Amino acid sequence: MSLPKTSQQPNFTALVYACVSTIFALIISLCIGVMCGDTYRQRATIYSVLLLWNCCGAVAIYFCTQKESGSITVKKLILWIIALWLWPIFFLRYRKRS
Repeated sequence: MSLPKTSQQPNFTALVYACVSTIFALIISLCIGVMCGDTYRQRATIYSVLLLWNCCGAVAIYFCTQKESGSITVKKLILWIIALWLWPIFFLRYRKRS
């Protein structure tokens, strides 16, 4: 006797895109925080807000693309990095379609 097989497998492709693009967004947020702040408190605030924005974006875009499958490509990774910064636009379009 064996357990029934479920058809829902975790999507590792979207998870890899989310993790790698978040790392790139972390580096970009750090650079923006260093350039924009005059004091440590300003730099830390800018960095924290941008990092929170991108982490929320990673979760939102991951849920929008959960059903996506395929191989990992540089083109899709660049699109994911851009989508992390513009995630409300993509998330609202996804919600309207669903």
